[in-house]
Amino acid sequence: MKEIYLAGGCFWGTEHYFKQIEGVTNTEVGFANGNTENPTYKEVYTDQTGYAETVHVVYDEQVVSLEFLLNMFFKAIDPTSLNKQGHDEGTRYRTGVYYVTEDQLPIINKVFAEQQALLPEPIAVERLPLKNFYTAEEYHQDYLDKNPDGYCHLPTALFEFARQAKEKLTVCLLLVLMTLSSWAQQAIFDVNNLTSPQVNDDGSVTFQLHAPKAVTASVEGDFGTIAMKEGKDGIWSCTTPALEPEMYSYRFKVDGMDLLDPSNVYRCRDIASYTNIFIVTKAEGDKGWLYGVNKVRHGNVSKVWYPSPTLKTTRRMTVYTPAGYENGRRYPVLYLLHGAGGDEEAWTTLGRAAQILDNLIAEGKVKPMIVVMPNGNANSDAAPGEWDKGMYKPSFMGHTASEPVASTEEAFKDIVSYVDKHYRTLANKKNRAICGLSMGGGHSFAISRLYPDWFNYVGLFSAYVHLDVKDRADLEAKGCCFTPESERMLQTQFKKKPALYWIAIGKDDFLYDNNKMYREYLDQKGYPYEYVETDGGHIWRNWRIYLTQFSQRLFK
Repeated sequence: MKEIYLAGGCFWGTEHYFKQIEGVTNTEVGFANGNTENPTYKEVYTDQTGYAETVHVVYDEQVVSLEFLLNMFFKAIDPTSLNKQGHDEGTRYRTGVYYVTEDQLPIINKVFAEQQALLPEPIAVERLPLKNFYTAEEYHQDYLDKNPDGYCHLPTALFEFARQAKEKLTVCLLLVLMTLSSWAQQAIFDVNNLTSPQVNDDGSVTFQLHAPKAVTASVEGDFGTIAMKEGKDGIWSCTTPALEPEMYSYRFKVDGMDLLDPSNVYRCRDIASYTNIFIVTKAEGDKGWLYGVNKVRHGNVSKVWYPSPTLKTTRRMTVYTPAGYENGRRYPVLYLLHGAGGDEEAWTTLGRAAQILDNLIAEGKVKPMIVVMPNGNANSDAAPGEWDKGMYKPSFMGHTASEPVASTEEAFKDIVSYVDKHYRTLANKKNRAICGLSMGGGHSFAISRLYPDWFNYVGLFSAYVHLDVKDRADLEAKGCCFTPESERMLQTQFKKKPALYWIAIGKDDFLYDNNKMYREYLDQKGYPYEYVETDGGHIWRNWRIYLTQFSQRLFK
């Protein structure tokens, strides 16, 4: 067995962290390299004894190396902070590596040099031979095992990381991770000096990533995959061809691992994954400009809780009110529905709905309107983490462990009723519209059919239309894509002559044939509709276009 003494701030959290690492056989907390004999915790706390709170780590070098342990140590500290870790301040909380044999020093020096290369400021960690060490009182030993809710300056995610860390991952991957994330307290204070992405004048975009220990790196986005090249000081970079005006999403892949761009704070969640985003714009009025925040009057976006008697719960929706709403007039309402895996946040983040509406209203292309974006998952009261089911993993179909007492279509009347009672709406069919993407397009189809006197404008964006057949073979066998009851409801809806029934889909969309069968039915019955077909598939790039076009047709 080998041993090393590590001072990483408050020894409660530092000990618990090292106990999780495979190959560490024993830990003990105490006080190292001070000036008095047999110090007590109260004496050390005065900062008059010269001691540092330290963890004595005993490890099996056949399982884990000193180099690996030291790199794990650097992950758990802010190495540039002098006499301070987290909220704990004083010389007793200084950081240090105290070795017991001279053959440990070359390894320590190697790790210190590698870590310094990753940092913009000098390392403030002591590296000294162990002068003395006194064991702390018993109540300090294994403190977080005895007190699971006790104070700890380290984020709990580090403990899980330590449990998962293996020597076979080696220093390489650990240093890549440390480079990308500014660990522990350091993340609060460090500033990433790289500019990434950089949108160039010609519309090309340059990405940069500091990963000096990486072997391969690339950027993957909705513009394709581009290999990155390593340059000076371990900075990887690449530049795209000129891109068209648009909002783009991307992430890095480093040695096979997906990573967000640490230099880009702008990101969006799509179901259970995050990507970074950026916008390319070349002229006022182009798509990039339309999706950006410009010098125009802005509406307000609110997260609103409302009662749903049908679902027997309280639910959340997002509501956009246009600039000037507070002045007292009444407005038409657009109900804008998300797709499977989405929630009440999808259209304002991935869909840029507020920016699109602000900019189109400012240009005079769209009438000022209220836009209501509900949560279309009847089994979810709100977005993941925003209601009483806690921080569950988002899924494609909402909170699947919950069983709703009614459908989204049946409960939609609760939303319309609340909006008409609590907002200054023009509460009639002439001034209501409904549209949605994918699942939300299917909801728009079904809701407008269920309530034919409510919506004068209906938009189906890459919609999953609720046909009563599985596919074309089933259609040929049954002779009609709807049951008699569904046909009766559609007949009633179109007999009431909606002002606009608008269908849009990408030619590569996996729901293309579903929409085509529906359009063939509408053609056969002579029901009027407008159709837009675009390039591409089932993607937000299309849905933002459809919202832009559809909104300009409303309430005219």
